[in-house]
Amino acid sequence: MFRFAARLQSVSFATALAVLVVCAPAEAVTFNVTKPNDSADGSCDADCSLREAVIAANAAGGADTVLLPAGAYDLTIADASAGIDEDAGATGDLDIAPGGLTLQGAGAVATSIDAKTLGNRIVHVLGYYSDSPIAIRGVTLEGGDSSAQGGSAEGGSSVRVDDSFPGLVVTLDDVVVDKSGAGASAVRSVATLVVTDCTFSGNAAGSATSNWGLGELREVLRDLLMREYVPLTVQLPYNQLQLLSLGLGEGEVTETEYQADHVQARVRVAPRLVERYRPYVIAESDR
Repeated sequence: MFRFAARLQSVSFATALAVLVVCAPAEAVTFNVTKPNDSADGSCDADCSLREAVIAANAAGGADTVLLPAGAYDLTIADASAGIDEDAGATGDLDIAPGGLTLQGAGAVATSIDAKTLGNRIVHVLGYYSDSPIAIRGVTLEGGDSSAQGGSAEGGSSVRVDDSFPGLVVTLDDVVVDKSGAGASAVRSVATLVVTDCTFSGNAAGSATSNWGLGELREVLRDLLMREYVPLTVQLPYNQLQLLSLGLGEGEVTETEYQADHVQARVRVAPRLVERYRPYVIAESDR
């Protein structure tokens, strides 16, 4: 686990109080996808794409359901540039925030999500440390390829789960993972992964699934034992604060300074994680 030696500055009294507020769990909501085209106009109403439904579910909180009728749904809104993996769901893969979500199709033979023109994986469960269950049911996931986001080394060319909170269960049920791009695995999870009645076919990935495969575990152990940490100074927007806890014991945060729209932090991270921080690096810190 990261060790926080935080120096908190410029934090208002209202912000401090907000941290202490405990809210009741949000009620579960079902968001109905009504069109096959990929769009993100900020609302999920009578005209609602798959991407808009996922974004709305993230905003609503609670163990929501995104309901996909039979049909083919193409993901086409790519990230602004290769290697920049946006985590708000507006571009690139479908980012799932904490609170729980079920992505429910009409059956793998009837409902498909195709990312062959996207240049990215299909689903990314963000690392916010939540035990709310995630489920993907009754769909075919086709053409995911995360090589531009470093996925060829880390796995998860179709589905990647970054959240390792104890008790989190990610379920794939009646899912076909087809024609995913090269990588360590088509589905990569650091949480409990339950796979039932699924088919993996035509994939270029090295394996169907991985829960920290042996190659990745070897890198983790090497970094932990050798303490080959890379010092960085980063500026993180508030929607990327999960990066402060990324690493699962593979680094430390030595200093933080909170500003109006970002947090500036000095971190030391394992070499294998540097690319995740790269878009936010402003300087190489002194060792």
